[in-house]
Amino acid sequence: MELVIRPTYITDLEKFEWKKKWRAVSITKEKRTRGEYYYAQVVRFFGEDTETDSYDVSTNSKDFAWIGRSTKAVGKMVFSKDPEKPGARIHEEPLWEEREDLMTKKKYKVLVRGTTQWNYTIPVTSENTQKMKSLVGNIGVNQTTLFKVIKGTSHPLSVEENEFFSTDVDSLMSSHFSVGAKKDKEESKPKKQ
Repeated sequence: MELVIRPTYITDLEKFEWKKKWRAVSITKEKRTRGEYYYAQVVRFFGEDTETDSYDVSTNSKDFAWIGRSTKAVGKMVFSKDPEKPGARIHEEPLWEEREDLMTKKKYKVLVRGTTQWNYTIPVTSENTQKMKSLVGNIGVNQTTLFKVIKGTSHPLSVEENEFFSTDVDSLMSSHFSVGAKKDKEESKPKKQ
């Protein structure tokens, strides 16, 4: 028995109801080889009660999803087993196997040959920035959307909303590291007595 909650990826952006039914728990801007992309973890949003200041968001795992990125299977380069071309590197296509969850009886696919990588679908443009801004808001008592930036293999860096939407990833990362380096330099100076 496999105790795994499989993530939900929303891939049909044409039918996605921006702002109306979803709120972003976190929005990430990531710099990739082909440019900067947005993606977000969203939760089903049912509205807010202005009299009690309460926000009605779902607590069911099925109502949490990812938008802007999903996994895709890609093949791998392997050594050829062909005796005519020993040691040659060849491309091997991904292979999926269908399985059934013992508890729910739902069918799902498992990648048995190949590897997965992220597929990003929301490039940073002014139009997409407006769409992502429509997901921002309160998601619970004292909880609001979190904004993160990532470049390369760095850890995510949390930033303020206005910086997030108005500044590119390179500038945000370099300003963060230059501030940190300046602070370290000041702390390492001997103090006058």
